[in-house]
Amino acid sequence: MTIKDYEIIKQIGSGGMGAIYLARDPRLDRLVAIKKTRIPGNLEKDVHNEIIQRFYREARAVANLNHPNIVTVYDLGEDDINNECFMVMEYLEGRPVDSLIDEQKRLSINLAMKIGIQTCEALSYLHQKNIIHRDIKPANLMYCNNGMVKLMDFGLVRIDDNLDLTRAGTLLGSVLYMSPEQIKNPKNIDHQVDIYAFGVSMYQMMSGHFPYDGESVWEVIRKVTMEDPIPLSKVNPEIPFVIEKAIMKAIAKYLQFRG
Repeated sequence: MTIKDYEIIKQIGSGGMGAIYLARDPRLDRLVAIKKTRIPGNLEKDVHNEIIQRFYREARAVANLNHPNIVTVYDLGEDDINNECFMVMEYLEGRPVDSLIDEQKRLSINLAMKIGIQTCEALSYLHQKNIIHRDIKPANLMYCNNGMVKLMDFGLVRIDDNLDLTRAGTLLGSVLYMSPEQIKNPKNIDHQVDIYAFGVSMYQMMSGHFPYDGESVWEVIRKVTMEDPIPLSKVNPEIPFVIEKAIMKAIAKYLQFRG
């Protein structure tokens, strides 16, 4: 099996919108990761074209980035026959941070801080370029075997930025990291949504829990928009006060208290 000129070795990941493959670039004799994103075939032509344009716009923006904590994009394209877009990226050897949390329940303070500092470096670089990631979470952070952290999953195709909050499957996982303002008006957001999601990710790494949780999308939304989060030290008393203060500030409900 091939995608463009790339030789597919095996599938290494999957999701609701597509799959990720390990492949070899025969021209440069190197391993790469290819992310394929499916586009629903029942869309109107103008909506379909808008998705394609958005995919290319975001992918090109990422391809112009150069930072040690951001995954490198090599190539991209479109498969008209299978109604898919694909992005070719550097292959990273390591583990997504969410799998580390699943295994360890909560990360050590030292490891969480190591991941957090490198993630902050990536976000600072992005925000200076006026790019908002919009999907910061442990699953999109790769902890590489060499100790480097790589921010992944750029150029995600979103069918509609006005999120359908009734899709309880994959959306519940995303809502857990969404700021109140992103839930209320997803088209009117800035870099603060990344700061909030980063804070939730750090809270999860250090406690094994979310600031807000629930059995349904609507329960999570109600808590995020109306309730205060449980202080991190209540969940993990070992957290130093200065770290807890920074994380709780990042997940502040109101923008004027965040940053």
